[in-house]
Amino acid sequence: MDQDALLAFVDTIIPAGGGAYPMPSAAAVEVFRAMSADEYDTHWRACLTVVDQEAISRYGGGLAALTPAERTALIEELQRAEPRVIKALIVRTVSLYYMDDLVMTLVGMEARAPYPQGNTVPETDWSILDPVKQRGGTWRKAN
Repeated sequence: MDQDALLAFVDTIIPAGGGAYPMPSAAAVEVFRAMSADEYDTHWRACLTVVDQEAISRYGGGLAALTPAERTALIEELQRAEPRVIKALIVRTVSLYYMDDLVMTLVGMEARAPYPQGNTVPETDWSILDPVKQRGGTWRKAN
C-alpha cells in the first residue's frame, strides 16, 4: 500500500479547515491512517497508481513529493482528462471522511451508525400506492 500517496491525495481533496470551523484534514483522520489492505486494493490502488504515475511523468516525483499547489494542479488537470478516475477517488475520500467518529462529532452529530437507535420517520399516506397495486404485475412469469 502506498500510504504516502494516499495521504497526499486525501489531504489535497480535504485540507485542514481553519477559522470558525476548524476541521482536520482527511489525512489526519484515523480512517485513512488505519486503512486495511483490502480497502486499499478494492477502492484505491488502481486509481492512485494513475495519479502517482502522472505525477512522476510531469514533475519527476510521486504525488507525495509534490507541493500542495502542484498536487492541486495535477488533480484538477486529471479531473478534466480522466474524470471517472478522479471522481471515484473523491467520492470515496468524502464518504470515508464523514464516517470518521472525530469528524462526525465536529459537525455536531453523534459518532454512531444512524441505526440501531434509529431516526423518526413520519407516518405517510400509503393510499398513494393504490394505483400501483391496482395495476397488478407488469412482469412476465417464468416457466
